[in-house]
Amino acid sequence: MTDTFTIALEPEEQALLDELEFDVHKLDHDTFEPNAARARDLTKALAARGGIPEHRRRYFADPDYHPGGRNKSRQQVFERNGCRGDQILMHAHFLPHIRYFVHGPDLPEAVTTRFVEAVKDCGMVTSSDVVPLGNFARKLARDFRLQKYEASEEFFKLALELSLRPYVADSIRRAVLQLRS
Repeated sequence: MTDTFTIALEPEEQALLDELEFDVHKLDHDTFEPNAARARDLTKALAARGGIPEHRRRYFADPDYHPGGRNKSRQQVFERNGCRGDQILMHAHFLPHIRYFVHGPDLPEAVTTRFVEAVKDCGMVTSSDVVPLGNFARKLARDFRLQKYEASEEFFKLALELSLRPYVADSIRRAVLQLRS
């Protein structure tokens, strides 16, 4: 993981993050509730001050940023499953979203650096760049032995970080999904 895309936090937010456990398997009955409360409080603090970058917020709340989501945003999926408001923010499956809100894509630093350079080399990314960028992302995933499902989602997020449109990010995501296991 790289800190390249980590957002600046207020001291109170940093304190909550420092105490937050993202691995639910490390939580037990006694530690789950306080961890869930920290997750809720951190997300609310970030949202209240507008600290979550727009594309990361949309990744969660906008159906256009959820390819394969059957026209439902990630938030709407939680809601369809009966979670609302604070329940979403305290749900164990929301932890990866908080991690993304704060840190951005979860890819090895070398992968991130090489992909960022490839996008920069394109200048303004056009439709003729999409296939080569997708092929390069797939090659990076293969070379670094990344799991295709996780890597495809992280490349989607990375493309959003680089201000690529959701349909371009999705093309890159789908290219990585073609990786043979």
